[in-house]
Amino acid sequence: MTASSSLPIAPGTRIDHYEILGWLGAGGMGVVYRARDPRLGREVAIKLISETLAADAGRMQRFEQEARAAGQLNHPNIVAVFDVGRHAGAPYIVSELLEGESLRSRLLGGPLPSRRAIDHARQIAEGLAAAHERNIVHRDVKPDNLFITKDGRIKILDFGIAKLTRPSDDAARPTGLPTETEVGLVVGTAGYMSPEQVRGEAVDPRSDIFSFGAVFYEMLSGRPAFTRDTAPETMTAILKEDPPPLRAADVSPSLARIVSRCLEKTREMRFQSARDLAFGLEMLSDTAATAMPAVAPAPKRWRAALASAIVVLSLMVALAGWLGRDRTAPSIDSLLARATFTPFTNFEGSELDAAISPDGRFVAFLSDRDGPFHVWLKQIGTGPFRDLTPGEDDQRDAGPNRGVGFSGDGSEIWGHGGNRLRLRPLTGGAPRAFLSERAVNVAWSPDGTRLVYFTNEAGDPLFVADGTGGNARQIYIGKSGDHNHFPAWSPDGQWIYYTHAVQAVYEFDIWRIPSSGGTPERLSEQSSDKRYLTPIDAGNVLFVAPGQDRSGPWLWALDVKRRATHRVSVGLERYLSVAASADGRRLVATVANPTAALWSVPILDRPVEEREVAPYPTGTARALAPRIGKDVLFFLSSSGPGDGLWRLQGGKAVEIWKGSDEALIESPAVSPLGDRVAVVLRRQGKLQLTLVSADGADHQSFAESIDVRGTSAWSPDAKSGSRPVASMRKVLDSSRSQSPAVRRSAS
Repeated sequence: MTASSSLPIAPGTRIDHYEILGWLGAGGMGVVYRARDPRLGREVAIKLISETLAADAGRMQRFEQEARAAGQLNHPNIVAVFDVGRHAGAPYIVSELLEGESLRSRLLGGPLPSRRAIDHARQIAEGLAAAHERNIVHRDVKPDNLFITKDGRIKILDFGIAKLTRPSDDAARPTGLPTETEVGLVVGTAGYMSPEQVRGEAVDPRSDIFSFGAVFYEMLSGRPAFTRDTAPETMTAILKEDPPPLRAADVSPSLARIVSRCLEKTREMRFQSARDLAFGLEMLSDTAATAMPAVAPAPKRWRAALASAIVVLSLMVALAGWLGRDRTAPSIDSLLARATFTPFTNFEGSELDAAISPDGRFVAFLSDRDGPFHVWLKQIGTGPFRDLTPGEDDQRDAGPNRGVGFSGDGSEIWGHGGNRLRLRPLTGGAPRAFLSERAVNVAWSPDGTRLVYFTNEAGDPLFVADGTGGNARQIYIGKSGDHNHFPAWSPDGQWIYYTHAVQAVYEFDIWRIPSSGGTPERLSEQSSDKRYLTPIDAGNVLFVAPGQDRSGPWLWALDVKRRATHRVSVGLERYLSVAASADGRRLVATVANPTAALWSVPILDRPVEEREVAPYPTGTARALAPRIGKDVLFFLSSSGPGDGLWRLQGGKAVEIWKGSDEALIESPAVSPLGDRVAVVLRRQGKLQLTLVSADGADHQSFAESIDVRGTSAWSPDAKSGSRPVASMRKVLDSSRSQSPAVRRSAS
């Protein structure tokens, strides 16, 4: 008698030495029976695999290998596999008998309270971590394969089964929707598949993390994250859409960030191991999981183009939870998930370039609270804010560099006020000139005995000097037009990390060079506007950068050994800077509110007063880069990860280019007649110009051979072939009556 037979196995029948006691259930894989093991005097569950699946000898061999591997797992959150064998030609699995209900059944009653969901999620992550550490990937994590015992313990079912259920190479791909293959037999849903599974790519443990995220989302919201009415819609949602935000009152921002991180489309941006994920969830289970009460924001001046604030992240709490445990050291992902985030500023206006003293006690930063950007200082947890540059001019650096920092012993603060690098005592006092006139962005070695900086000269040469600034020696210089920014020391003082770009100012990668000089090594491959390199240990360098779709900027980490980068921040907070204490256990970051709005300013024959400036309603939560057409306003806004193009006409705003499909790279350029808009997109490794009709119905690529830099502009006389806009730009002819001007990349 096999599992595919129409008649069930009668009680009392023996399968080897197991005595069948009764029928428990059926699924796409076969039939499950309650049985008794007389040798050990315990009841067990026996799953008989269907005859159809058993006919494939190769798949059966792989199944038995994986079943035996799963049987080697000994973890309280994984169902125990006791035995495998064959009965009447079909394989079977003997496992522990569970009393309780599946997570699927539990979710029929609606979402779970966040504390219970976190506890279940932590147990699932712990079980997956144990399997992954033995190189076993589940491939089919979903509520149907998660069991809640009567004492509240989670058990992960069917390890090694998912690979068996894959279709043969010439079979149609599963639809991912509930499908009855026989009466009463229902296979699972693909609403929990990872994007790489949908695309038919190889899977790894991070695929299980995505599926876990879909389950976790459903536990908190009570609804599937991606399941749609049809199979194609479900697959498209998994590949391209984000689930609606978690809005339950008991879902904290930290909890929502963890779920979002699991559901990243690119596996490199997810948690890199289930162990890291479990580590972060353990922290949440030990703290309040409820959402923080909403606080009405203080009124902001209209002039603040980008409201930002400073937060202090303490990794010491996260490390304290790990020290003394018999486990692998936590990764940067788990440390950040467990880190304590403490707001440091609440100024009206903007804060930039936050730096932290080597001992982690003081934070210096730039703020325009009282007008021009000044250097401010405060001790963490106590004392007032002090303006160290009262009455002085704007203290910002002109280029994309760190604008403020601490000396090696923390007794002085350096800055670029007056376009000259200067040091000033931490306790206040007159500043003094430091290093050469063109020196920029100084950083001291961990032991304070050396420093590195570069100069604003051709090739951005890098210099290493004594801790006092003497005996400077050039260790590297690029070609004329190259850029070398944000130098930083490795914790052991052996390497200098820096960002390097060839010609283009905003397309950097991370490099390193021995601090004694030598051959540079490239550590990252995807060029972007990488800034604020911050090594926190021997293996990780934090930095801020936008995503490839130009969303962000976000907080990223470089794995030095693997030479791979991945995003470590979650949520919508945009990171403008990051810095670390000497031991890497305390971070300070400048975080920006991603909202933006349009304001109208009257044109008068006198300076406009602030009371005369008024908000310009667009009907969107975010609006920037306005461009005026004949009787229409175009602007950028985002309803997803990237900025799209919106048209405001007659008081109604419509998105005519979806940023979720392809984010716009530069501000739009509206033709004089207002019938077309030129936008810049990243395609095939280049920035290309695309013309979009004013209603969004038509678009076409334009000048595909040119790698565009900067914003395009239309000839004002609405004719093609007019003179170049600038020496580095060329006006391109068009078959139509108007042509935008674009700048060629430097050569």
